[in-house]
Amino acid sequence: MLFERNASKVNFNIRPELDVKAILSMDLQALQEGLRSGKFTSLDLVNIFGERCLTIGRNLCLTAEVIFKEALKLAVERDKEREAAMKKGKEALEALGDMHGIPVSIKDIINQKGKLATIGCAFLCAEEFRSNEDATVVKLLLRAGAIPLARG
Repeated sequence: MLFERNASKVNFNIRPELDVKAILSMDLQALQEGLRSGKFTSLDLVNIFGERCLTIGRNLCLTAEVIFKEALKLAVERDKEREAAMKKGKEALEALGDMHGIPVSIKDIINQKGKLATIGCAFLCAEEFRSNEDATVVKLLLRAGAIPLARG
């Protein structure tokens, strides 16, 4: 069972004024500059990259499990955190770190609490193979403000 992988009721709200092609080609530094300058939000990034995972990732069987709804909620939190930091000043904004508000994909060989660690094997897609805790790398990404979006 691949649970949410085959769910089709995800509505990504991509604002028409955003240059999606440019955003998809940006590196981490450019994404952070865009977030901090207000050109786009973490919610925009989750919508853009989520839609890409949904359309291309599924067609190429690159996503084992998608966590779009969780990512959308987390993006709203990250945007609020960035907004509060911007009001406090440059130091507070820089303290958020480079991964803050950036969507990421977690490899399905890495434990993520409540998610399947299938290592690409269909027989590991059963409830008993859900992870009980986050791997260290997932803890570090979350602490740095990253937004897990998909597993593949």
